[in-house]
Amino acid sequence: MRELLTGDDLFSEIVMRRTADPRTVIVLEGPSDCVTLDIFLDDTSCYSIDANGKSSVLRVIECSETTSTKRVLGVVDNDAELPARWPHSDHPRNLVWTEYYDLDAEVLYAGTVFERLVASHGDRDKLASSSLEERRDALERLAAPISLLGQLSRQHRLELVVANHPLHASINVDRLTVDVARMVTIAKAKSVGCRVSVGEVVALVNSALTSSTPSALLNGHRLFDALALLLGSRWGSLSLTGAGLERIARAALTYADLQTTAVHDRITSWGVEAGTRIWHSSPAP
Repeated sequence: MRELLTGDDLFSEIVMRRTADPRTVIVLEGPSDCVTLDIFLDDTSCYSIDANGKSSVLRVIECSETTSTKRVLGVVDNDAELPARWPHSDHPRNLVWTEYYDLDAEVLYAGTVFERLVASHGDRDKLASSSLEERRDALERLAAPISLLGQLSRQHRLELVVANHPLHASINVDRLTVDVARMVTIAKAKSVGCRVSVGEVVALVNSALTSSTPSALLNGHRLFDALALLLGSRWGSLSLTGAGLERIARAALTYADLQTTAVHDRITSWGVEAGTRIWHSSPAP
């Protein structure tokens, strides 16, 4: 039933709990984010809650600002959906965001997580012909079109259904190419509300691919889907879904890895300002 709670409901819960529990509250977008960070949090001084979406996190932060409620931090994905009233240069001090598109992508690129995932689940002989940089480039090349399609659908209100897209149906792993027209055709076939032609959407995607910097725009779920395809043929023979790889990556994440991320630095800086200890492996403020 928690998925039915609004940001106002969650803020009321925080306020009521604060009467008996003085710890700092870290408000996250979803349960997987809590799973990622909880193991590193010092639970004697703070705890996380799942807000079930970015809009609820933002509402909790808005409420904490207007009521001057201290030690409530919101952590959101940097996926170009922050409200215009809170651009990155003028956001509430108790709101931080990921450097990459979302926390899943932040985890994948943290420290040596990507390198270890590929080495552990790939075939050594198949990997010998490529460098780490070339593997990352291949991964991003395959994940970019579907990631951009989702963003463009939201920006232009195309009403395309991109979630659970069968990435394998439009990707040639051997050639490291994506058939954008086929990808859009598949998405449009599942999208009753989309009134834009396949050709128009393809043009939008191709334009975005040539004018954007991929790494900061790539959806974490799509990155892991593409990684599963690469490890299943080009780099190895792994039989695992992108979602399965996401769970493995979260389990592989160490505090040393986390410390290399921008989101760790932003949370830590806020903790120092708030005078509260966030991480159990870090010194007290």
